[in-house]
Amino acid sequence: MKTLFEDITIETLFPPLQKGKSGILSTNNYESVAKDFSPEVLFALEMAKNRFHADAVYFRYFSDERAATPQLYLFDYSRKRITKEDKNRIHLQMWNGYQVPVYGIIDKSSISIFDARETPKNKKGVYAREIIKLAAKTATDTIRSFADGLFWEENPNHFKFEESAARDLIYGLKNVYKDFQEKSGIDSHIALKLLVQSLLIKYLEERDEKSKSGYFAGTYFKHHFQCENFCDTIRKGKLLDLLDQLAQDFNGKVFEWDKNTERDARIVIQKAEIKLLADYLDGDNQDNQYVLWRLYSFEHLPIEVISSVYEELLTNSKDIVYTPEMIVGTLVDECMPLNNPQSDFKLIDVSCGSGIFLVKAFKRMVQWWRYEQWLKTDKLDKPPLDVLNDLLLKSIHGIDIQQDAIRLSVFSLALAILDEVNLDPPTWEQLQFPNLDSNIVTQNFFKYIASKSGNNFDLVIGNPPFNLPKDEKTGKEPDRKQYFKKLKDETGYQSGINIPDENPALHFLVQSMTLLKQDATLCLIMPSGPLLYQKDLKFKQVLFSKYNLLQIIDFTKLADKLWGRKKVATAALFLQKSEPDKENVLHLVANRIVSNQNRLFLEFDHYDFHWITKEDILHNPYIWKANLLGGGRIVRLIEKLSVLPTLGDFLKDKKKEKQWIVGDGYIKGKPDSELVSTDFKKKKGGYSSADFLTGSLCFDPNDFDENGITRTYVIQDRYFQWPRIQELFQAPLLLIKKNIEKESVPIIISENNISFKNEIIGIHAPQNDIDLLRKIEANFKNSHFVRFYLTVISSRSGINRSISTLLQQDILSLPFSDNEPTSSLSMADEIIVKDIVHYYLSKNEDELAQSTSIDKINVFSSVFCRTLNSIYQTEEKSFQLFKILDAGKYYALHFEYSSPNIRVTEEKTDDLEQYVEHLIPPSQEKQPESVHIQKIMKIIGKDCVLLVKPKQLRYWLPSIALRDADEVFAAYIKTRLSLC
Repeated sequence: MKTLFEDITIETLFPPLQKGKSGILSTNNYESVAKDFSPEVLFALEMAKNRFHADAVYFRYFSDERAATPQLYLFDYSRKRITKEDKNRIHLQMWNGYQVPVYGIIDKSSISIFDARETPKNKKGVYAREIIKLAAKTATDTIRSFADGLFWEENPNHFKFEESAARDLIYGLKNVYKDFQEKSGIDSHIALKLLVQSLLIKYLEERDEKSKSGYFAGTYFKHHFQCENFCDTIRKGKLLDLLDQLAQDFNGKVFEWDKNTERDARIVIQKAEIKLLADYLDGDNQDNQYVLWRLYSFEHLPIEVISSVYEELLTNSKDIVYTPEMIVGTLVDECMPLNNPQSDFKLIDVSCGSGIFLVKAFKRMVQWWRYEQWLKTDKLDKPPLDVLNDLLLKSIHGIDIQQDAIRLSVFSLALAILDEVNLDPPTWEQLQFPNLDSNIVTQNFFKYIASKSGNNFDLVIGNPPFNLPKDEKTGKEPDRKQYFKKLKDETGYQSGINIPDENPALHFLVQSMTLLKQDATLCLIMPSGPLLYQKDLKFKQVLFSKYNLLQIIDFTKLADKLWGRKKVATAALFLQKSEPDKENVLHLVANRIVSNQNRLFLEFDHYDFHWITKEDILHNPYIWKANLLGGGRIVRLIEKLSVLPTLGDFLKDKKKEKQWIVGDGYIKGKPDSELVSTDFKKKKGGYSSADFLTGSLCFDPNDFDENGITRTYVIQDRYFQWPRIQELFQAPLLLIKKNIEKESVPIIISENNISFKNEIIGIHAPQNDIDLLRKIEANFKNSHFVRFYLTVISSRSGINRSISTLLQQDILSLPFSDNEPTSSLSMADEIIVKDIVHYYLSKNEDELAQSTSIDKINVFSSVFCRTLNSIYQTEEKSFQLFKILDAGKYYALHFEYSSPNIRVTEEKTDDLEQYVEHLIPPSQEKQPESVHIQKIMKIIGKDCVLLVKPKQLRYWLPSIALRDADEVFAAYIKTRLSLC
């Protein structure tokens, strides 16, 4: 007899998982059930069944062809009553587990959906509240929204990263670390090592309590120290003795405090107030928010997340700066596909931090081993200890300049071994951690490179530092040129490629390529500004002419979401050590949608994929920024405009012909009272007096906007770091602020002398040329075109800075001549300009997530048809909108190539898939057995086009209509369909 669970999930609501089509699989008999699917499904089912005791998993297939991804766990209570304790247990497991962001509990009459990210509140004895309750007969629409990803967009107030176990544990551990260090009075490095060792011991104890082997939990402490448990051992002052015993029993130096090199630390441990650790680990200090073990469960919390938490302990910053597990997992999946096991695979993280990349890569190698064994035996067994240790020693390597980081990497890998091994009683007695001294090395990477010969790695992966280590005395980053000059003198290190601004991350990138075998791959997270968006092409031309660029995953739009409070624009670079081929390169842009912003999983739709030719990579400085803002025709529009004469060209000629002066304003630097004698040395940036500035009228950049200058003052300072020249501040003077505001770039002509700071560009001209200054002002004033162009060509706007922030070179790059540049804009160009200015530059992006209207649909349709008809319209036929189908969460627009004057009809439909199936001619080749709508679909027939997209405005902009029309045209050309 079927349970209601089976009736609901299989027969009425959830379709069964099929290749390429989202659906559900039971966790029962997963080793045999998964044979028809990718290995990702196999391991996901194992995780759901064995670790979380879920009864079924809903998998989603993404349109980007990645493997089926678990989205929802289901728990069957259709034949038994669910208790409050059951709900609390499930929620704690799911919150800790970090596997899926949502889960469902099915009872006899309904499905309750819960947010797995919601922090357990324990209000009235219940840890979580349902966010949706679905009656069996009305749940289909909601369930379907998991398949197309609309579920997350429809619930933006749930699944917040801020509520997640990872984020909570980060702040909890940082508080513990800080409090423990302050109250115990011990050195920060000793405190960190003790805390992490304690976490590992607590993990061992908890794992053994679950497995009930009796070897470690309780027995180990009683046998050696006559103590009840780990915390009892700490409270009785035997922690150091315990660590020595563990170092002897478990090897690998994981627990070691060397009696020679760490003698002082051992004395400190014995004398300091170490008993505090027991209070934290017991979770007895709830009022001070140090409850670690009451909510957190190492049985369910992924080791990758724990490793990322460790990384946060390396910094004193209040920000969250570790590499998000979502990104780490994506990059490892790309570089080490689960369905392509490798033997003798060797990788290195060149700045390993706490080891999150190493842990993820090691676990992937374990999965390779297990998958191959499963193919042979049909059993998904865990590898024995000797196999795990062998994989680790042969394959996993890391470097970091910080000893604390190296120690955390070793701890993380030790946890990964424990997570992958079956801790039965015999294994406990054999448990030995491998000595990783030769694999995980404390060293300056550049010194390592200078001393290393040979290239034997299959993969370089990681997130190298974007800045140099801070000077211990000043607490500031050292001068980069001086740093690398000193490094060259000491070690002989020198980059084979000239690095822009001596950027440390780019140094890591170039040197990491020397570690690879021929045809091997590098995957590093890079600062996207200097890598992609700088206009100077020299570095890119050398790098991408020497090596084969495979793809870029661009996280620039998530700069303020991925790295805590720090806004860091990043991109993942995939580079192959081989000659460049002729293949186009994928530039994949991660947009600001709910799943991406909350680190649920990376999600992309059709409009995020941009293919770039190798030629454009080498010669088009604006291609990346154009794609970031939508791609399509933006790229060609900027190409067309960028060859026009510029304001910079005009001013250069005027500087030669007449007494024109152009430049940024002065830089004050430090206050006069803080200057010392060395500040006045004749060097770049040295201070000097400037009588023409002292006592002059001035204004602050904040007091200059598109309405003019609102306040002035008199300069009292005497010394300046960059005073410039006197003529720059003399009238007549055109002042341009390096900023894009709501209606205009702030610009004004001053007919009086006035001083200004370097956020302002000044253009001084002879009095008889003031009309030319007025012409420049008129071109800038209230110009949407100027704001658009500056946004698209700027390497600063919308990258690491606000979208309104500019550089001098941006403003000087504006088209400027006797003919207005806007006179060359087509109607399509004006559509692009209008959309960029309104939605992106004017910060109206929130509108894009709202539902569109029929009026906007009609505008979209008009642009789409007009674009196609510019090519295909004849006296008899043209493309026209035939029908608007309202399918709940989707609109479908049916266009016909037909005789004039079709009357547009609007219809509601509950079965859009059936409509699509009827539209596809039965004789058409490769006709799908059934059609599944997933976000965006284009059906292109001989005389019809159907566009199916969610109702969100982002999919129905006029500029998107241009892109859709271009793609339909390309499809007709490719398939050679004739229109008649």
